[in-house]
Amino acid sequence: MQPVKLVLVEDVPTEAEIAVRHLEAGGFSCTWKRVDSEPVLRRTLQESKPDLILSDFTLPGFDGISALEIAHELVPDIPFIFLSGTLGEERAIDALQRGAYDYVLKTNMARLAPAVRRALNEAAAQRARASLEQQLRDIVVTSQDWIWEHDRDGKFTFCSDSVRAILGYAPEDMLGTMPRNTCTRRTWRRWISPSTRSVRPNAPRPTCRHVGGIAMAATAGSNATCWCC
Repeated sequence: MQPVKLVLVEDVPTEAEIAVRHLEAGGFSCTWKRVDSEPVLRRTLQESKPDLILSDFTLPGFDGISALEIAHELVPDIPFIFLSGTLGEERAIDALQRGAYDYVLKTNMARLAPAVRRALNEAAAQRARASLEQQLRDIVVTSQDWIWEHDRDGKFTFCSDSVRAILGYAPEDMLGTMPRNTCTRRTWRRWISPSTRSVRPNAPRPTCRHVGGIAMAATAGSNATCWCC
């Protein structure tokens, strides 16, 4: 059984219980809380972060779109699924455009468990990507290496600030240019330390490291650079 912590925005207790039973039959071990108003939803999300939110579309004095907006405000990384018997095609499209992960009709509860599992997996993948992107941003900010990205044509689309110390160019001046326009033999000789300036003209080409689509050349003072990536 896959554990899942749920918030159900539902004004009818029996409807919430039916949803939980379908999820448990689909392989989930549910810890859940039912809410039926904006103040209670806000308080619940502020007190404890769920794994997923299920919401009816129409409630007395409240509505699912408002619940979705509150979820985006307080827990933007938590998947939100509409579970409703009154969701027409236009409303369903609008809900997805506003950021809902999915919608399930109460007349087709067989879709509920697969929809929840898919939403949880997608949310986990997004969090993993966000964590990796943050790690890469930290590397770019702190590294003394020159780090860059280029498009399929070989033109720079990103250059880290370290290029100022290595080549003397501002990062924005590199964008849209080709590496071979700046990584010439003369430029390479400027990068290497004075103790190695006797390098022969026919010395082997230095290598370039690529990590996750990002290329890195060595810092100023080393003899490993990128020539033409």
